[in-house]
Amino acid sequence: MVARRMVSNNIKGKIIIITSINGFQAEKKRVSYDSSKGGLIALTQTMAVELAEYGINVNAIAPGVVSGTNIDEGFFDDKDIVNKILTKTPLHRFGSVEDCANLAVFLASDKSDFIQGEVIVLDGGLTILQFP
Repeated sequence: MVARRMVSNNIKGKIIIITSINGFQAEKKRVSYDSSKGGLIALTQTMAVELAEYGINVNAIAPGVVSGTNIDEGFFDDKDIVNKILTKTPLHRFGSVEDCANLAVFLASDKSDFIQGEVIVLDGGLTILQFP
């Protein structure tokens, strides 16, 4: 694991974990996926606590639906699902790979030095309307 090498070589820096909004919510027929994403959230927080003393920041990005990724084949062809999600998303669009990259660049920069153990949701506001 990269963290062991960073600690043993006294390398300060950033670790960015990619999870999903599915780590915060359950969907039918997605038990393995959803629970693995929840595990990544717990991993992020635990590593952040354990590695802070070594000058290592650990944070995660939790994207929602992102165009141009390997989402289930045919997902974007199902207009009912697409419209349902877009209706519930305040920004009325799906995320892009560039949105994810921009956040990762920020988290890797010195501008995020005081951010530790956070899971940043990147979903255009979708989860705002799903959770009370």
